Amino acid sequence: MWLRHFISAFTLALCASAAAREVPRMNIVILYADDLGYGDLGCYNSKSKIPTPNLDRLASEGLRFTDAHSSSGICTPSRYAMLTGRHHWRDFHGIDGGFDKSFFKEGQLTLQGMLQKKGYTTACIGKWHLGWDWDSIRLPGTDKKSKSHKDFDWSKPFRGGPLDHGFDSYFGDNVINFPPYVWIENDHVTAVPDITFKSTPQNTKEGGWECRAGPGRSDWDFYQVLPTLTKKRRGIHSFTQRQDRTVLSLFSPTISPRTHRPE
Repeated sequence: MWLRHFISAFTLALCASAAAREVPRMNIVILYADDLGYGDLGCYNSKSKIPTPNLDRLASEGLRFTDAHSSSGICTPSRYAMLTGRHHWRDFHGIDGGFDKSFFKEGQLTLQGMLQKKGYTTACIGKWHLGWDWDSIRLPGTDKKSKSHKDFDWSKPFRGGPLDHGFDSYFGDNVINFPPYVWIENDHVTAVPDITFKSTPQNTKEGGWECRAGPGRSDWDFYQVLPTLTKKRRGIHSFTQRQDRTVLSLFSPTISPRTHRPE
């Protein structure tokens, strides 16, 4: 009898000890692409026209899924659904026009907000396209519909972006062909827009893509958007290699392989 009680007590002690040990947490990276088809990756289609060696390697060393679904086939609704776990059509249809307010409800829980509560450092690098509170920096007396670079106080931070919805940091250009054409870091622009684009400011090297009218930098180069974002993401990789690293969740939305992307 005493042996049975001892074994039971010993087993309970082992279980309690295992429960007390913290399960190691892994870094989480979400690569979110625009208009990526099932046959665009080499791991699914050997005849794909898009070389994807790194993603193919990721697939070969991990898991591949053959059944996936999205709330929508366009930008804003699909990423809203992924970040909130909520069908977009319960709240809205359509996309952010560039100067729309945040599509999230005040205090709405997002995936990254949940991860923050679990001790993750959360970052977003790339295409946001979910709205900002641009009216918070609009100069008094200006036309609400105007998108001139002179209508805003660009020295002020603006709310409604990633930092208000579960992210500790953000770097990106909002949308590659939507204004403002300037880098945004966290809740402010890195340089003051000095012109208002009326149309695509340079001859395109491929296709017929165009940018929408709005404020931007006169030295803005559309063909440096993707290389710049890639460098920033590599910096995040270095961050995760530190000895005293904190666990990281990176949301990495990109406009590739959408047809209007500059090569």
